[in-house]
Formats: sequence, structure tokens, C-alpha cells
Amino acid sequence: EDGIRNVAVTGVQTCALPICYSSVAVMALAGGEATVHVHDGVSLLANGVANANAYLDDVGACASGASAQATYQIDGDVTVKAVATTGGAQASDGSIYAMAQGDHTVATVSLGSLDVSAQAAGAATASVYSLTASATGQESEARIEIAGDLHVQATSTGGDATASLATFSVAASGASSLAEIHVGGDVHVTAHAGTGNSAAVTLSGRSEEHTSELQSRLHLVC
Repeated sequence: EDGIRNVAVTGVQTCALPICYSSVAVMALAGGEATVHVHDGVSLLANGVANANAYLDDVGACASGASAQATYQIDGDVTVKAVATTGGAQASDGSIYAMAQGDHTVATVSLGSLDVSAQAAGAATASVYSLTASATGQESEARIEIAGDLHVQATSTGGDATASLATFSVAASGASSLAEIHVGGDVHVTAHAGTGNSAAVTLSGRSEEHTSELQSRLHLVC
């Protein structure tokens, strides 16, 4: 503090401190189960017959209702999963978020080759940074998958489903609606809707890879 107050001092020396898991809390009520395990990888699990919560700093997993489950696991790859059979479950870590609400609802976020999916007989949401997938209504499904190729899909049977990735977005509404974007060498965009329903697909932006090949110091092509 004396050095900072001194006008002759132009720099401040700092030291690196070891990082430890100082904020760990688990709670379980009425048959609920909450677990925090830190060993090489980080694993948080909450099973709720009533209520269960598990937190590690900004990492949180909570479950409420019968057979609700929320899981957050880091061990090489990152897996965030929320499953609810009548009730609610959510798992989150900053910009990684998964939530399920209703009967037989599943929301999953996994980072190996990136996969984001949401399935709902109620409501489900999964998001990673600018990637979002959400589903509402019976047998609705929204999925974003990146494994070399990019695949964004929304399928709806009597409900709503949306999936988006930056400038890529798909939406489906009503029975038998389908919206799909597939990028694998070629770009494939499909929107299909049943009678009295709707489906929409948007694909915008430009290929920076191709425009950069045409650029030079004397001639700029946009």
C-alpha cells in the first residue's frame, strides 16, 4: 500500500497465489442427494426426490421434484445434463447452461465435439455461449451438433422448437413441422411445415475464407 501511495513508484509487483476450492456446499432434503467430487476432473451431481443442490464456486447443479437429476462433470470433456421426470433440474457453469422442466424432459450440453440438444414433453433449454437449443410442447426437439460438420435442427410435433448458432437459426411450430440447416462442404437448408403450421430457416453472413483469397494490398474485394 505504501508503494502504491508513493508518487515515485511507477509499477506494482504482484505475486501468484495458489487456487483452492474454498467455496463448496452441498445440501439434500427429504431423500434428496447432492454430491461434489474434485479429483483430476470436477464432478457435481444432484438427485432430487424432493430437493437437492450442489455448488462449487460458479458451478451449480440443482434438482427438484420426483426423479429429477442435474449433472455437471469435467473430466477431459465437459458434460452438462439436466433430466426431469415430473419436476425440474438444471446445471450451469457461467455461459454453459442446461435446464429441464416438466415430464420426461431432457436438456444436454456436451463439449467433445460440440453437441447441444433439448427434448421435451414440457420445456427444455440448453445453451453454450452463442449456441442455444430450446423445445416446448409434446415431443418437441431442438438440436445443435458440431462434429467436423455443422448440423442445426428443430423438429416439432404439436409444439415449438428453436435452435440457433450465431447467424444460423431454425424454428418450427405446429404438428409435423421441420426446419434444418446442414453445413458439410455444401450448404443444405430445409424447411417443412404441415397444413396450417410453419417452419423457418435463416442463414446469413459471408465466407471470410473465400473473400480473403481475393484480397491484396492494391485491390480489396468485399
